[in-house]
Amino acid sequence: MAQGYRIADNFTLPPEAVTETFAVLARRGSGKTYTSAVLTEEFAEAGAIFAVIDPVGVWWGLRFAADGKGPGYPVLILGGEHGDLPLTKDMGEAVAELLVSQRIPMVLDLSLMRKTDQRSFMTVFAETLYFRNREALHLIIDEADLYAPQRTFAGMERLLGAIEDLVRRGRARGIGITLISQRPASLNKDVLTQAEVLIALRMSSQWDRDAIDSWVQAHGTDQERQELMSSLASMPVGEAWVWSPGWLHEFRRIRVRTRRTFDSSATPKVGAAVRVPTGQAKIDLEHVRLLLSTAPTEEAPEKGAKSTAHLEKRIKELEARLREAESRPVTQIIADPVDKAAIQKGLSAIAAGVITIERALAAEPSLPGKPSTPPEAPSDAPEAPGGIRAGERRILDALRMRHPLTMTRQQVATLARLKPSSGTFNTYWGHLKRDGLLVEIGNEVALTDAGFAAIGNSRPDTPQTPEEVRAMWRSALRAGEVRMLDALLAVRPAWIGRADLAAQAGLEPTSGTFNTYLGTLRRNGLVEVSGSQVKASDVFDLIADHA
Repeated sequence: MAQGYRIADNFTLPPEAVTETFAVLARRGSGKTYTSAVLTEEFAEAGAIFAVIDPVGVWWGLRFAADGKGPGYPVLILGGEHGDLPLTKDMGEAVAELLVSQRIPMVLDLSLMRKTDQRSFMTVFAETLYFRNREALHLIIDEADLYAPQRTFAGMERLLGAIEDLVRRGRARGIGITLISQRPASLNKDVLTQAEVLIALRMSSQWDRDAIDSWVQAHGTDQERQELMSSLASMPVGEAWVWSPGWLHEFRRIRVRTRRTFDSSATPKVGAAVRVPTGQAKIDLEHVRLLLSTAPTEEAPEKGAKSTAHLEKRIKELEARLREAESRPVTQIIADPVDKAAIQKGLSAIAAGVITIERALAAEPSLPGKPSTPPEAPSDAPEAPGGIRAGERRILDALRMRHPLTMTRQQVATLARLKPSSGTFNTYWGHLKRDGLLVEIGNEVALTDAGFAAIGNSRPDTPQTPEEVRAMWRSALRAGEVRMLDALLAVRPAWIGRADLAAQAGLEPTSGTFNTYLGTLRRNGLVEVSGSQVKASDVFDLIADHA
């Protein structure tokens, strides 16, 4: 657990700063990004999760040591000229889901997007983050006036509303925010005045000083106001006022400490060689690429954009045909050259690197090397007896097993061997709700009388025992997830450190695989996570208590 975040020799923020709201304001070249990067380094050092919105392309230096010769922090960089992976305007939901579910510190470099595309991305990203996040996380928004301007125009209302939600109410959902701006006069005043901590560096423009003065008048005393406002125009670069009347009860002038990471925001000097860093922290990119490739996007790629969706769909079709062919007599398979040629074409796409083997395995769980769950039934699968598709029956059966308790939508999907974000699952879900076979109240789902009747009115005579609950989940999870769950259940209700849990499951605690498995367990409500500690949730005892 962090003891605090040291941003100056004479000033340290308390650990709960990760969920507070800051405004870092300064004229260009006075150190606003540098100061914010120092705070971000402190978050990274303490293991706090953060995301940086970077519309300028100057935050990538977090991955390198200050001298550029060694590694900095393992921060994922999406988009921009230094990005690990590209970022497009339609990826807002996918990236927010990645941040919330995988807890990966990241820089979102929007500098290669048009402003309209940046706003499209930010709208969906901010909305998804607000509605999905529930654990401590800090969002740093550079040039915040681009996304929360004082003067809005038609079409920006939704984005401004999303930013306001994060600033005003985000703390209740574990979200803290740092707003950075060189033009506080252009930053929305309803947003700016919500900041708990003002960090003000040199500011020469009278209009911008007036904007700071508005915050001061709303929060501070006349004496403090006079001291701060009289010094803003002449402050040396790197010096800042930290003012928090309500939370920290602090009014202090500081000199921001030196960065530990590469200063990629520094202005190039005339005649000086540009420093190019050579060492960087490592990131499990294949893991991230896999997660993003399976995530939903708002719209199809623009014409001419590189896409693998059609190839992935074709590979799944070919694999289905292969399974069907394997069930036929050998003479028929040999006599059918089309199957062999088509399958080879799909496999060639994997070999060419168009789609990774891991991605193919994730899309088709029945392939060799995939540890557990059977494949989803296609949306046009034959109907089961009684007019219900096989996948729909699996959904109803999962709800029946847990009766009389309810389940979450995520849990139902996992037990039915379906992806909750897939079109197949949503189609099935829509049919069942429309026909009145299940009822959804908030995030809880249960079978209706009609649902029981549709599967033979076979209500369980007794609730599940804890052993039956464990067996049910073991059958639905991947082998590595089962090993992790068994390790937690063996010591329940005690907590286990992430490193110990990974070791017992035969995994590396920093690997993408471990984080993926832990994310699955957490999304299904099977584990609780607090910092570096994990324990099995009480879902395994609820049935026994109910009985």
